[in-house]
Amino acid sequence: MTVTIINPLSKKQDIDIVLRSPFRTRALRLYLIAITIFLYRSINDPAFLAHLHWDLFVAAMLILVGFLITRIPIFGPPIQLREERLRLPYKVGSSKYCDLSYSELRSFEVRGGRGANQFIVIDTPSRTIAYPRSAFPSPVLWQVFIQEVFGRIAELDGGGAQLVEMQQRARRSIAVLSRRPVVTMLLLAVTTIIFLLELLYLPENDPIQLAGWGANSSTLVLEGEWYRLVSSGFLHVGFLHFALNFVAFFSLGYLIEAMFGAARFLIIFTFSLLAASYASVLSGHALSVGISGAVFGLFAGVVIVLFGESSGVVVGIVEDVVVVIVE
Repeated sequence: MTVTIINPLSKKQDIDIVLRSPFRTRALRLYLIAITIFLYRSINDPAFLAHLHWDLFVAAMLILVGFLITRIPIFGPPIQLREERLRLPYKVGSSKYCDLSYSELRSFEVRGGRGANQFIVIDTPSRTIAYPRSAFPSPVLWQVFIQEVFGRIAELDGGGAQLVEMQQRARRSIAVLSRRPVVTMLLLAVTTIIFLLELLYLPENDPIQLAGWGANSSTLVLEGEWYRLVSSGFLHVGFLHFALNFVAFFSLGYLIEAMFGAARFLIIFTFSLLAASYASVLSGHALSVGISGAVFGLFAGVVIVLFGESSGVVVGIVEDVVVVIVE
């Protein structure tokens, strides 16, 4: 991202930018939904007078809740820009702060298209912070924040090099985020098709039939049916088992494939699936199915990158992807 600095304010001037807290707005939405449901129920209830005392009690509680909602502050803790340092709330409305110098900023990017859908992603040594544009009371304060941060970095000794490094980091993360998780989606498509076939032809999840479909069996694998180490990963027992594995595999698969590319992701997935299936064989399980073993392998890959001896660039990319998923 290229930012043009137009007449930045003095570096010595302290600036507080108050962010609009989302809690009151969300509470008001829920409150209006509750009132609508209450009124609809009361108006359409033929026995309204029979339990009038209960309706009056609910109405009194709704009035009390409405009063409490009005006491919720509209604005949260501010972003504080000081001469040498800045204080950033962990998130909008949070009372916890990240206190750091401008030289510690690793990236500062605007994402999300145009208008109200934009948000700022700030990468610090301790965490990645994101602020939506809607949290800023006005577009002017949004621009002031962006221009002030870049302006104060530019005034540092070595600030020019830092800005170049931040732009390079932004390009790398954008390149990573633009990758489509092709292999992840393909594997999930295969798993979903097989699960739908299970619903049609294996409604009872009979163990004998599952074994015929390729479930992992320690006895059969040790007798030479090694294909079961792979085929069992695409079978599931019940919708809940399938849904949990689907969500977990998509989230972690998106991360790993974005970080390492499709080929390396496929290698990590295959190794994780084979290792987990063979561990099940060694444990003596009569029958096992599911892709959860590969999911744990992908999770281990994320943990190693985040906490192992990896480069800051890779760690930052992981955090950037996580921010995009959360948002």
